[in-house]
Amino acid sequence: KEDETAPKGWTSALNEGSDINNGRRYKDPRGKYFFNRVDALRYMVKENCYEEEEIAAMKAGLLTDGWSNEYLPEGWMVKKKTYLSPTFENVYSMEQAIRMMRENGNSDEQIKKVKETSILKWKWEENLPEDWMVSRMEGKDWVKRYMDPSGKFFLCLPQALKFLCQNDGDQAVIEHLKPLLLEEGWSSADFLPSGWLYKRKTEYNRFMFLSPRFDRLKNTKYYINHMKENNFTKEEIREFEKQLKTLYCLIPKAEPVPKVGPVPKIKPDVIMAPSKI
Repeated sequence: KEDETAPKGWTSALNEGSDINNGRRYKDPRGKYFFNRVDALRYMVKENCYEEEEIAAMKAGLLTDGWSNEYLPEGWMVKKKTYLSPTFENVYSMEQAIRMMRENGNSDEQIKKVKETSILKWKWEENLPEDWMVSRMEGKDWVKRYMDPSGKFFLCLPQALKFLCQNDGDQAVIEHLKPLLLEEGWSSADFLPSGWLYKRKTEYNRFMFLSPRFDRLKNTKYYINHMKENNFTKEEIREFEKQLKTLYCLIPKAEPVPKVGPVPKIKPDVIMAPSKI
């Protein structure tokens, strides 16, 4: 049927199994089919055989499909975590979107606004290097993701530091970020080799370990395997286990639940029938 959000003469139909804003296919007056609105726009621009008014009308319909252009550079749109470039190219990462925006001459201030208003609400904090940003998980403020100036996303601080070390990152940035590990609960210990850190997990007496090159070992078993692979002696491993136990905390015992005895059966009252006189 004819679609009011498309140019005059265009029709659309809902793809089976799709919602109304996400799964419409289109047909132009010449009879050419398009799988969705973005495909149609990409074709219209490439072939240069449509009027500007037709392209503008089709582009305006993106807003009804759930795309937004708020706080974005001119021509850009976003829907959830997917960006749409001025040439209607789907861009699936902020890193790629930011690179394209810079290539198009968009300012640092514009790009900063893109980050701050994205779905993860990135922001700069005083303890971060210049142009680095952080996103805190809603409801779990201590869970932080990091983003470098290029828009590259890291799930945690050790991952960011490992990437910098492996890719000849700016040493000044590495030295700036390393102390933040202590703020996030990582600690040194005399019984660990130089440069190693440990962190207590949320469970009692469970630990993670971090190497000087920021490789994470997710539990004590993995760290002991690392010791064996690197020719630590059995005595050294036993000493490590002994020292680690000094960090253990007492697990509070749960209050015993009082046992409930069997519920006595209650016999129904028996109503005696009156005797006959």
